[in-house]
Amino acid sequence: MDDYKLMISAAAESDIEGIADYIAVNLREPGIALKQVGRIKDAIVSLREMPERHHVVTDKYLSSKGIRMLTVDNYIIFYVVNKEAGTVSIVRVLYAKREWQTLL
Repeated sequence: MDDYKLMISAAAESDIEGIADYIAVNLREPGIALKQVGRIKDAIVSLREMPERHHVVTDKYLSSKGIRMLTVDNYIIFYVVNKEAGTVSIVRVLYAKREWQTLL
């Protein structure tokens, strides 16, 4: 199959901006913030090919929605694959130690 088209939700975009801001401002590490966001974006782009290689979340309700997860350092990218449409929808990008089940 051809590469999947990526669709990033407004919430996921906001999550990525929040991650960058937190690291750059609160931790006072702007260089690390850029590198972290770069790794997250690279991982998202990698989902264009074989997005089903990552597992569905273990939460029963969320797994019934087909939500998959990809871990990048201390962050989790949550996404849904639509094979018929050829799309990967990025739902959220969250800090791994948060109660992410309540945020999705």
